This record gives sequence, C-alpha cells and structure tokens, in this order.
Amino acid sequence: MDDGSSSGTARADGLLVVLAAPLVVALVGAAAAVVMADRERRNAAAVALSVGATPPQLVGAAVGQVLVVIATSTALGVVAVGVTVLTAAWAVGPDAAAAAARAAVLGIGGTAGVCFLVQAGAVAAATALSLRRDGRGRS
Repeated sequence: MDDGSSSGTARADGLLVVLAAPLVVALVGAAAAVVMADRERRNAAAVALSVGATPPQLVGAAVGQVLVVIATSTALGVVAVGVTVLTAAWAVGPDAAAAAARAAVLGIGGTAGVCFLVQAGAVAAATALSLRRDGRGRS
C-alpha cells in the first residue's frame, strides 16, 4: 500500500528514466554519424594534405566535426526531452514533471560532455594514427 508520502519522488524517478531515453537515442545516433563519417574524413584529409594542411589542423577539424555532431544531437535530445516533460506534466502533474526536468537538465549536460570527450578522444586518436600510418603525420 502506498501512503502517498513518496509518490512524487517515485513519479519523478520514473519520469527521469523516460526523459533519458530520447537523449540516449540522439547521442547514439551522433556516435554512429561520427563513425560513418570516418571514410569521408580520410579522403578529405588526403586532399587537404595535398594542398598544405598540417596534421594538427586535420585532427582539429575532426574534433570540430565531433563537436558539431554532439551539439546538434544534444539540441535534438533537449527538444525531445522538452516534449516529454510537457507530456508528463499533462499526464502526472506539473510537480513530478518539474522535478524530473531539473534532474534531466543535469543529465543532459553530463551525458553530452562525456560523449564529447569520449568521441573527440577516439576521433583525434584515430585521425592521428591514420596520418602516422600513412606516413603523412610528420611535418
């Protein structure tokens, strides 16, 4: 039996799980986009090197691409979370939705930051390794 004392907390916790799903989907999509862009990035790197770009510039461009993808995916995730919060406020009440939304904002920032660090590190390392393996990493 529920005495109603923890009802708001339980609802807020449940909403937090629901709010996280759109963000996770958006960030997984971002990771997939970065991985799929690898072949195109290698071809562009070959052209850029032939016209005078330096390996650090190519690594910076790859990390910049990750930043754009993560920022776009996070923005889409925020929109999806916003729609979910509005729906939750309508369905279970504004108090539980507001509590979950506050937690979701912290989760969004943390998740986006971690994803950027992981993906940027992976892309920078892969790009630098690719340049070194091709013999073009020494300038």
